[in-house]
Amino acid sequence: MTLDGYIARPDGSVDYLEKYPLTDFDFDTWVERVGGLVMGRTTYEQSLEWGWIWGDRPTMVLTGKHNLPVPDGANIMFRAASTADAVRAFSLETPISSLPEWGNPVSSTKSTITR
Repeated sequence: MTLDGYIARPDGSVDYLEKYPLTDFDFDTWVERVGGLVMGRTTYEQSLEWGWIWGDRPTMVLTGKHNLPVPDGANIMFRAASTADAVRAFSLETPISSLPEWGNPVSSTKSTITR
């Protein structure tokens, strides 16, 4: 996450990540440990473009739009509430122990919320 609280550059690009191969960080093992996700609309749309790798993991997308496409078998909920309220409700409704926060700024100072 950058100092402004965003992962992407102002134009939405995350090209700076390309110099860090996912294999160097054992990304697949990390993905297996993720129980659910919280992300903003832009990150969600990028995830769809890159190919949805999250299967049926509970995912909350922070957005005012509710007509976004949903991959087959995905468990996506869209929320327009404040980030803190949406994440709190999602963590109570979702039977998972760890929620990585992706995309727009989040209210937590950590990159993962753990119950």
